[in-house]
Amino acid sequence: MVVALAGVDDKLDQAEVAAIKKKVTAKVTVDRKSGLLQLAYEFRTPKQGNDFLIKEKPADVKGGLTLKPSTVATHVVPWETVQVECRVQVSKMFGTALRATESKIGLELGGDNFNTLYLQLPQRPIHKQVIIPYSDVTGLRSLRLELGTDTSLVAYDHWQVSEPTKLGTAGKIEFLGGNYGYAFRAVTFRGKPEASWLKDLVAEK
Repeated sequence: MVVALAGVDDKLDQAEVAAIKKKVTAKVTVDRKSGLLQLAYEFRTPKQGNDFLIKEKPADVKGGLTLKPSTVATHVVPWETVQVECRVQVSKMFGTALRATESKIGLELGGDNFNTLYLQLPQRPIHKQVIIPYSDVTGLRSLRLELGTDTSLVAYDHWQVSEPTKLGTAGKIEFLGGNYGYAFRAVTFRGKPEASWLKDLVAEK
């Protein structure tokens, strides 16, 4: 399943792209067809920690964004719609790994047997879920959170679960250490930044 991301009708202009490149340390590209912004992090330089804030301070990204249990690192860009893909070292499937600050949608791992992927939905007691085979519950895994205009999706390798949603803008993306810690080795964002944030960014001197 592919979640529809906004961006086709109002592509980024040169001033906006230049301002984004000045603001973030990621590799910045714009898809010519869709107009969507892509930010890619490989965590090869310490300065990329400036884009992931833990209690308002840059994260230590030596070897990757490694988060201890209960730690939260917030990315600096707020999004209207976004797809976040990560390569994550999972030692134990337990606790939230990704969450959006505005829509409150999240990707959670856990379950009674530590083998379940959950799509966290705000104000709902029961989240949508899918069971992961025990052979694939740990190790370096691909996690994905997609927040579109009318659908939200989470994925763990090729297993995924989605739900129709209309929750407004996604907001900033939080990266969490769960209950046992998660190590994010690479992160890619693809989506449409919030218009008001872009306007203010371009206006900065």
